[in-house]
Amino acid sequence: MAVLPEDAWDSQYALTLALHREQAECDYMCGRVDRADAKLEDLIRRARSPLEQADLFALRVMLLSSQGRFAEGLVASRVGLAQFGELLPETPEATMATFGAVYGEIEASLAGRTVESLADAPAMRDPARSAVLRLLNEAFGAGFVVDARLGSVVILKHVLLSLTHGPGELSAFGFATYGYLLVGPLGRPADGLRYGRLALQLLERFTSTEVASRVHFMVGFYTGHTRPLRDSLHHLNQARVLGLETGDFMYASQGAVFHALANLRRGEDLSAVREEIDQGRALMVRTRDAMSTAQLVLLGHVVDALQHERWFGGPLFGDNQGEADWLKVVDGAGLAIVRFLHHVSKLMVATLFEAYAEALALGAAAQPLMAVAVGGPHTADLPFYSALALAASHAAAADEAERASLMAQLLEHRAVTAQWAQLCPENEQHRLHIIDAEIARIRGQDLVALDEYDRAIEWARRSQFIHHEAIANELCGRFHQARGRAQIARVYLGQARYGYERWGALAKVRALDVKYPHLAARAESVGATITASSSRALITSSLSTTGNQGLDLTSVIKAAQALTAEIAVEPLLEKIIQIMIENAGARRGCCCSSATASCAWSPSRRSTPARTR
Repeated sequence: MAVLPEDAWDSQYALTLALHREQAECDYMCGRVDRADAKLEDLIRRARSPLEQADLFALRVMLLSSQGRFAEGLVASRVGLAQFGELLPETPEATMATFGAVYGEIEASLAGRTVESLADAPAMRDPARSAVLRLLNEAFGAGFVVDARLGSVVILKHVLLSLTHGPGELSAFGFATYGYLLVGPLGRPADGLRYGRLALQLLERFTSTEVASRVHFMVGFYTGHTRPLRDSLHHLNQARVLGLETGDFMYASQGAVFHALANLRRGEDLSAVREEIDQGRALMVRTRDAMSTAQLVLLGHVVDALQHERWFGGPLFGDNQGEADWLKVVDGAGLAIVRFLHHVSKLMVATLFEAYAEALALGAAAQPLMAVAVGGPHTADLPFYSALALAASHAAAADEAERASLMAQLLEHRAVTAQWAQLCPENEQHRLHIIDAEIARIRGQDLVALDEYDRAIEWARRSQFIHHEAIANELCGRFHQARGRAQIARVYLGQARYGYERWGALAKVRALDVKYPHLAARAESVGATITASSSRALITSSLSTTGNQGLDLTSVIKAAQALTAEIAVEPLLEKIIQIMIENAGARRGCCCSSATASCAWSPSRRSTPARTR
């Protein structure tokens, strides 16, 4: 830069513009944001052609969005797009009208073509249209945060341009984001997945490094609704890695946020999730992404509340002022999508710690914000935890009218969860069974409730949602406790305690120990490791010196019933040994006496299909 002549802008315009642009981009990537922004504003004024200005506007919108200055980014997007005659609607009414019109044009332009065929369609050749795609790429993020409906219009325009004039290097992002709209607001999840696959194919066809990070982010963002949640992790991690490589910091940051959120929602060990959140916050020092930083701060407090013994209702951030200050910053930046995450995350914590009045208030506050978050993976948490809070509050309702209102809301949330479960049973079927068990419990349908609890436990175990398995066990334990079956209740509550412990939710473990002191005493005295979760679950004892020996939960319940039915020692031993033989599928069983420190085949039992002899 120093060797350029004084008249460089006149004598060597193209070189001077390119060098100054590179300097601005380097400043942005190195965190010198204010300097980069000032440089870009100056370059936009100096640029001589609409194509040059479009490139600079796009870079400036990316910078502004990464700083949480979405309203400014949207203004810059409007100015840049207007140079190409592409106007964005200004009012809510115009936005909705434009949405309907452009959506109709997209459907019409697809007539006779399949989504899959678009991967090989002739490529876009017009540089001006490619410039519009670049501006629309950046306008989406700013537009969506300011007004989700406007952001949707931006992406519909993007898709229509690629359908009309052929896909280009930047088209992959438009199709990936259209997939999100189809999965979420438009209710066409199967088609949404097809557009996601198309986006990944176009990414490979054009080697589109510029949009690679955001394409992977969008695909990972909504994949969790239609595929096992773990399948989204690859794309979210790719968003983080590729975004750092290419300078697409907003999507790199969002990839880090939603990767951590996915692991939290999957029930991964909370210590590992906490470490991932800390790594994400360290990354924010480089990217300086305001929205992602706010989200990671929130998730850190959620994990702290679950891990540490300090949250039993009240402020999530440890004190009222800290949480109020955080919310003030979030609201001041217009980050309604972050406030939604706050309400849903705190709803989960409040429900787990039985702060049901607060949980209901949080669920009600989150509901109006669904429009800004619809299609997001965490939106499925709202109906589930709201349903649990409603079910738990039903018995304490003041009168029949209030109970009817609670049940009506509960059924609404049940219907939403059923829709998600239909899309991906592995993610949601166990949660639907939990809700159905609670509804049956309220209605006095005990046998139905027991069956639904068992189904929930089994589905959660198979899908490896350890925290939801623990929730189902806890609720089933409470169900038995309320009906006077204390010994059976202890089995389920013990499994719940162990599940929460494995998850790392030590504050929840402590809450259970306070409510059910016998659980802590049993865990300390026996040292039992509970690893199963249904009527076919296994309990393994750490007292075994010959390896882990499995005991079916059905056998535990049978043994508990035997203990309550028998007082004489000999018949009691015979019953317990017979239960053990049946469980193990063995032919013989023996009793080891601690009094003599020896084992003897006394009483000896052999199992036959018909009898014991």
